[in-house]
Amino acid sequence: MSNTVQITGNLTRDPELRYTQSGKPVASFTVADNRRVRDQSGNWVDGNTLFMQCAAWDGLGENVVESLRKGMTVTVTGRLEAKEYESNGVKVRGFELIASDVSVSLRRQQAAVKKTTPSYSNQQGNGYNGYSPNTQYTTDPYTTGAPF
Repeated sequence: MSNTVQITGNLTRDPELRYTQSGKPVASFTVADNRRVRDQSGNWVDGNTLFMQCAAWDGLGENVVESLRKGMTVTVTGRLEAKEYESNGVKVRGFELIASDVSVSLRRQQAAVKKTTPSYSNQQGNGYNGYSPNTQYTTDPYTTGAPF
């Protein structure tokens, strides 16, 4: 069973990058989903706000810290993970959204996009199963005779 969740809202602060003891980067940030509802008179008013704590690991986390700033509207897709911690001697339970993708909304803002080279730190080789995109071929593979 999959628990994929998606939230769209505004960043409450600039994302912060930390590193685990093993050196893995993780970005922490909070997304606020502000609901607007109509009151009894038909006027739009602020409803409840959902604050979702998010974490983005590895290259995604580094890109989040490099690209996003407080106030930007983003959509975060990922999985919910239950968290338990102590605050002032009181046990607190909550959820954290572990991001698999983070997108910037262009509805009320502009963003510059720069493509990065994928990192295959957990894989052997370059991830292309023997193919290197920079390989220089000495012979044209299409000039040789067909095998049939």
